[in-house]
Amino acid sequence: MGEVTVLPAMCSILASGGTRTSVDLICVIDVSGSMSGEKIELVKETMRFLIETLTPSDRLSIITFNSSGNRVCGLKTVTQENMVMFSNYINQLFASGGTNIM
Repeated sequence: MGEVTVLPAMCSILASGGTRTSVDLICVIDVSGSMSGEKIELVKETMRFLIETLTPSDRLSIITFNSSGNRVCGLKTVTQENMVMFSNYINQLFASGGTNIM
């Protein structure tokens, strides 16, 4: 298989009044061995940026997968306390295993 390059992207969701609508965001992250090195570090950097752009009216869930899926955390409001928790989860991400999910 050829190499795939993934570029992080962000979009804004604006309400008609010019304020951003609250979002429920579920991030599904590949932590298989193929994500080792620079790839997993880019994912971590992107997730850190994402957390900083969310507001207390938003909710975030993190799911990881390699040879199986793992709900790291369910949908939680982006409070200051939860931002610390999300950051801790992100810092602990590491690549291992395969991606043979059935």
